[in-house]
Amino acid sequence: AAEEKKKQDQETKKQAEEQAKQQELAQKRGQAITQITTALSQEPPLSNHELNRILADIQARRHDKITAQENNQEQINNLKKEKAIADPHKYRQEAKTKIEQKLQNNGIKTEDLSPENQQALQKLKNGEIKDPNQLVETETKIKQNIYQVEAQKKITDLTSRVQQALKLKNKSHIATLKKELLAFLSSSNIYYASQKQVAENLLAQLENYSTTNHDQNNSATKSNNFPGK
Repeated sequence: AAEEKKKQDQETKKQAEEQAKQQELAQKRGQAITQITTALSQEPPLSNHELNRILADIQARRHDKITAQENNQEQINNLKKEKAIADPHKYRQEAKTKIEQKLQNNGIKTEDLSPENQQALQKLKNGEIKDPNQLVETETKIKQNIYQVEAQKKITDLTSRVQQALKLKNKSHIATLKKELLAFLSSSNIYYASQKQVAENLLAQLENYSTTNHDQNNSATKSNNFPGK
């Protein structure tokens, strides 16, 4: 009992430390996004060179966050394995509940998962997976799949909204989408990495529109102010 309490205390402490780190990262991320959003909103709009510089800065910040996250993941997995070994039945029930919650929170349906992970989830629910290591591995794979699907859905939604905003030439929506894309690109979510190029292209489209629109407005203003008009 004493050993079990010690493990629980260690896990609680680890979770508290991780939460504090995440809060600090979120605060820094918010400040960075604000600074970059201000730069993107400036007049005249950024050149492609300046935009690339900002994107490179985002990538560097994001790399640091992901590295820290990956370093913590191994420790988290070790703690999970200890819990699964101590009480496989309890761990299985908790894993099932957490997965169902993550599906709901991310707006993902079971059928959105890969066939392999759909089967694994069903086995988990049926209590067919009993080996502690396999329990942790199954939970991890299903969660990874959830995050992958969420990232794909997110970028698909952003793509659709960018196309619509550009079609309607809606400046307010364009400004909002720039901020959302910056948040996407600077996120520490490692599963967003596969959609990085798409997000950068979308941001470039929005910025190019802003530049073109700004130049056209300047040209029209000069034309209207030309003597003899």
